[in-house]
Amino acid sequence: MKFSFETPIKYLKDLHSSQDYLFVLAHHLDNKKYFEYCKNSKKYKILDNSAYEKIESILPKRLIELANLIKADVIIVPDKIFDKRRSLQLEKEFFKLLGKDRKKFKLMKVVCGKNLKEYLESLLEVAEDNKIDIIGISQSRRLIAPNLTYVMNYLHDNCMSTKGIWKPIHLLGLQHPYELIEAKEFDNIVSIDTGSPINFAFKNKVYPKIKRADEFIRISGEDLETKKKLDVKLTKKNIKILRSYYER
Repeated sequence: MKFSFETPIKYLKDLHSSQDYLFVLAHHLDNKKYFEYCKNSKKYKILDNSAYEKIESILPKRLIELANLIKADVIIVPDKIFDKRRSLQLEKEFFKLLGKDRKKFKLMKVVCGKNLKEYLESLLEVAEDNKIDIIGISQSRRLIAPNLTYVMNYLHDNCMSTKGIWKPIHLLGLQHPYELIEAKEFDNIVSIDTGSPINFAFKNKVYPKIKRADEFIRISGEDLETKKKLDVKLTKKNIKILRSYYER
């Protein structure tokens, strides 16, 4: 499993070594310091479309421009949360504009749906889409599907085992550290981005080592452009604890 952590711009260099790759938030690339850091970094880069933060992706044309400017390895195809129809419109526009640039990037598509039936249909469609390299499973699915294991078992039973399709999966965000314990049971879940250990550090709290799922209480995060003080040593400790859930 490869980890990336949504790091405040002020502390990018301090936490550079903690990142297995960069998960780049497109809507923050207007910040010169963030843009230069992402552009100059030699790490593997996934360019997020910012739909989770903005409800709908930034414009496809701008997303492609940014991908070229920072030399992204992966682009998350434009989408709108819970809105499959609008997501398909954005995707169509994106591919039309992408043209010859398609060969430069791997593409991730986020599973989308307003209810469980539509979500599971989208899951299989993304898995079977030859234009898509990586399946994105976002935090929003927690409002629709019972849990991560349910989603993965459905994918296995209706696509992987029956059609022999294997695609890497990226988890966008982490609702609960136990999701890492679930994730390690599925070898195609290969990467995750989260701000969870940093959020705890902002509150001067050590990331919890829980024995029961109901012991965990989420902490809200800070904007990447925050000027608040962050204890870097505590943050690195929290990151180590979070990683340990996957290593159990």
